[in-house]
This record gives sequence, C-alpha cells and structure tokens, in this order.
Amino acid sequence: MEKEIKSAFEITVKTKITEEQISAVIVGAMEGGSNYWYFVDTKEAKGLPPKKHDGSIDDCLTMRISRALVNDPEFSLPVRDLENRDEVLGVLTPESMKKAFEIAATEYPDAFQNIIQENDDANDADILFQLAVMGELVFG
Repeated sequence: MEKEIKSAFEITVKTKITEEQISAVIVGAMEGGSNYWYFVDTKEAKGLPPKKHDGSIDDCLTMRISRALVNDPEFSLPVRDLENRDEVLGVLTPESMKKAFEIAATEYPDAFQNIIQENDDANDADILFQLAVMGELVFG
C-alpha cells in the first residue's frame, strides 16, 4: 500500500515567455502540429505586420503572427475549422497566448516544460496552439 504524500505548501513560480518560445509554438503548430484542424484567412487578422517582400524569414506568415503576438496588444486572428470554414473555433490574441501558457503550466506540464527548455516538437506546439485558440484541447 502506497503512502499518500501530503503537500506542506504550494509555491507560485513566475516564468518569462520569450518571443522565441512564442515563435516555437506558432511555427510548430501552424507549419506542422495543427495542420489537420485549423484554417486562417489573413484578411481577417487585425494588426498582422505586412510582408516585407524581401525574402527574409520575417516574410513568412508564422513569423509575422509571432511578431504581432509579441508587439501588438491589439493583434487578433480568427481561427476557423479546416473542415467547416464557416465555424470560428476561437481568436488568437496576445492575451489568449498568455492564458495558453498559464493553462499548460499546470494542466500540460510536459508540453510547457518542453517549450520553455526549447526541446519542443509539433505535438507540444499543437497543445499550446489549441489552448490559445480554444482554451482547451479539442483535437487529437
């Protein structure tokens, strides 16, 4: 019979989320981990930086979204269901991304730690992206 371990106390640890960690989530999810469930129309985005048309990495959509999440508190991007594009599943915003990290820290600690330690994969990114868009895991 296992002895129940009682907790003596609880602590809260603050973690700074970097632009690189946000980019890891957006790139990993939108270019791989979440491709099976989401669709976005950039015309619906509010505050998406324009393409520079210089061929740099900043021209790719995922990097532009990452930059907007970090630099524009008014940024928003409706995310639709891939199979039913009329259905908006949620809206990606800087606040929703912050909330996704908060949820992941307690409910999905392995995915959270993988992203924080820069040891993440497409599955970890998908978890955070779903949390950022819908507040919960719905797919996969």
